[in-house]
Amino acid sequence: MPQVGNVHGPQRKKIGDVDQGFSEADVVVEGEYFTQVQTHSALETHGFVVDWKPEEMTVYASTQGTASVRDEFAEVFKLPKSQVRVITEYMGGGFGAKFGAGNEGVVAANLSRKAKAPVKLMLDRKQEHIVCNRPDSHQKLKIGAKKDGTLTAIALTSYGTAGVGTGAGTAGPATNLYKCPNLLTEEYDVFINAGPGAAFRAPGHPQGCFAFEQAIDELAVKLNMDPLAFRDKIDESPTRRVERKIILERTNWKNRKPAGADSGPIKRGVGIAQSIWYRFINMDSSCEVRVSRDGSVELMSSVQDLGMGTKTLLAVVVAEEFGIPPSQVVIRIGDTRYPIGPNSGGSVTAGSITPAVRNAAFQAKQKLFAAAAPKLDTTADNLIMRGGKVVLKDDESKSYSLKQVAAKMPTSEISARVTRGPEYAKERLTYGGVDYVELAVDTETGRVHIE
Repeated sequence: MPQVGNVHGPQRKKIGDVDQGFSEADVVVEGEYFTQVQTHSALETHGFVVDWKPEEMTVYASTQGTASVRDEFAEVFKLPKSQVRVITEYMGGGFGAKFGAGNEGVVAANLSRKAKAPVKLMLDRKQEHIVCNRPDSHQKLKIGAKKDGTLTAIALTSYGTAGVGTGAGTAGPATNLYKCPNLLTEEYDVFINAGPGAAFRAPGHPQGCFAFEQAIDELAVKLNMDPLAFRDKIDESPTRRVERKIILERTNWKNRKPAGADSGPIKRGVGIAQSIWYRFINMDSSCEVRVSRDGSVELMSSVQDLGMGTKTLLAVVVAEEFGIPPSQVVIRIGDTRYPIGPNSGGSVTAGSITPAVRNAAFQAKQKLFAAAAPKLDTTADNLIMRGGKVVLKDDESKSYSLKQVAAKMPTSEISARVTRGPEYAKERLTYGGVDYVELAVDTETGRVHIE
């Protein structure tokens, strides 16, 4: 892409002919929108404890990716990956900016190597505001439509600063929310002397939705159409269609008043806005499920839990296969000595790791049946889990607890290690959301109150 001075871009996407599309439009709206830089404020700042020993570097990291941190430390210090161990058993949150070693990690590692002792280096809150941010945006939008609401053209030009980095683009919603035959988006990064931008919950999409959905509302007004009904016409997402129906049935949308209907300084209103995200899968999603002779069940994976309940969902999946309460499944995660797990970003984690967990639990269960069946005077294929018991298919009056069956194993433990398989669906899948709000605005003070 061309670079002029401190501006990088444009990154361009073009479909059809926007000039032709606007010439066919009965109604056109144009708008200019601004959003400000927002800095990450996770409860726990970026930081590491590094213990450099000749045989292995152990890194305790506040990270969303144990594997990506391990890989970056190995690359920076020219070490085999097998000599870098990353542990993240608990962490205080991250919004998309905690995937690598970072300057603070490299400094801590160098100090540990020189001091021959563990070194802890956590950023203070001021430093945290400097190292990463959600880029700002300056967006110019133009949208055309026919009288019946059919979109004819979308044109977006956006500028944003990711400091010394790139990635300030906002075109995702304009490109993917609604079908339009003519589209042109041009995105520019403006470099300034500031910390780099970083992913902050769906990079570029909050900024893009803020502008694009306001323009869609303005277009609905010009077309004299209900903003919700207008979206019903132009939006092909079956998910969002159901969500809009819920809004119509369960909120005050039908009873909303015209703009400016309230007397006095307090004005009340309702509004909706839509969003989109995409289904991403990380094939580096592996785990091991182990069953011991005393009936205990464990799962191990290096996937980390940054506060979304990953430990719980893994326990639930394993528990369903073994017919036991989730509380009886021991979950061991967040350590690169375990099978590799996916990074936690982009809504990737649950959809990536749970199929591997389900499969590993199933395989471990089948191995358990095969190991115990001879002692139960039956065959493995005659055993099934039902109602928390191991039941004989040909004689359901005979049933055993998991602990009783495990006690029949000839070895102390059995296990199954599984890596996730590919997706069945080949088409690109998307997620969709619709937000509804009722609010009051004090037009004398500017205070906005979400009701």
